[in-house]
Amino acid sequence: MMAKGSNFLRGLCIAFNVLLVAFGIMLFLFGIIANSVKIQIEALESVATSPGVAFTTVVGILTIVLAILGAYSAYREMTLPLLLYAVLMSIELIVVLVIAITIAIGQPQVEPDMQRKFQELKPLHSTDSDLQQALSDLQESEKCCGLISYTDWETQIPPSCFCSPDYEDQALKCVSLEYPAEPFLGNNRAVAVEPKGHVLNLSCGQNYLEYLIFKMQMKEGMLFTSATIMVAAIVASLFLWHKLHKRPPASVMLQNDSNRVKYELRPQEPL
Repeated sequence: MMAKGSNFLRGLCIAFNVLLVAFGIMLFLFGIIANSVKIQIEALESVATSPGVAFTTVVGILTIVLAILGAYSAYREMTLPLLLYAVLMSIELIVVLVIAITIAIGQPQVEPDMQRKFQELKPLHSTDSDLQQALSDLQESEKCCGLISYTDWETQIPPSCFCSPDYEDQALKCVSLEYPAEPFLGNNRAVAVEPKGHVLNLSCGQNYLEYLIFKMQMKEGMLFTSATIMVAAIVASLFLWHKLHKRPPASVMLQNDSNRVKYELRPQEPL
């Protein structure tokens, strides 16, 4: 009966750790993909109070390593490594829960904080060159202009904000410029722009805000799911450790077998 219980717990512990390996790989890949995004605006990223992609990558690697340790310890029925696994996984669980709860609490405040940051950065033509370049790249790739609208640039509107004459859906996505634009002086050099014309009407700030919130929700969901599986894996490993720890050593079992009295049935003698 004890062997059957140990086998069940061993299989359960291995199964939970296989799931943790899968989620660890997902966290690792999420960190790599998020880090590979070409356009990141540090001035806006800092507003979203959530762990960076480096943290997500590290958590993913630690989860994979500890899950492999737990699965191997359960498969080999090694009590000391199993206990070490439970302790280390408990520490990681606490860290993951703290970060996930911090993200969940801070998420509703991201949008008002971001809107306030948009106002602080105006006018955009007076910001530093790195921010201007990042915004220009964002505007060109997402076909948008300004953090709130094109008026964030005042009269020095960069070329990435203007709609070309053959721009698709110009009537829906572009508006007529209400005032003449001056030469854009970003990066300390003048850029020739149309004195009047059509500019993109889509807000880059709203696009970037939605991207940041989506990234936070992805982190939060994966961290809470991983934490749930961690709890189940820790409980299963502790039950298995307790079962293995109370099991008598093999030498004692052999000695008991040798000391056991053997009874043989004699054939019944005929009357």
